[in-house]
Amino acid sequence: MGQRRTHRGRLQILADILRAAEKSPLKTHIMFQSQLNYGVLSRYLNDLVGAGLLRVVDGSSYFLTQKGRMFLDKFMEYSERRRQLAEKFEHVSNEKAMLESVLSNSGAK
Repeated sequence: MGQRRTHRGRLQILADILRAAEKSPLKTHIMFQSQLNYGVLSRYLNDLVGAGLLRVVDGSSYFLTQKGRMFLDKFMEYSERRRQLAEKFEHVSNEKAMLESVLSNSGAK
């Protein structure tokens, strides 16, 4: 079964680019790893270089800076907390639905 594709927000895209740059500094490799087209990737790379998260060498090689590493680490922590909260919210929503189901089955409104 194929992987489910979800909408990525800006922070997720930036993190994907930073992770790709860890594996290979070449722009084309980053483009394929982060699943972005050349124009969109170029804009994001400019933002990341401007923010000091990546440094560019020879106009085509991108390297993660210490600030970029810290951003990526914090993003991973944030993502995990967000995932945990989403699971808890789903559990609470399921409990609410179960309680409402009990009420609707009893004829109470």
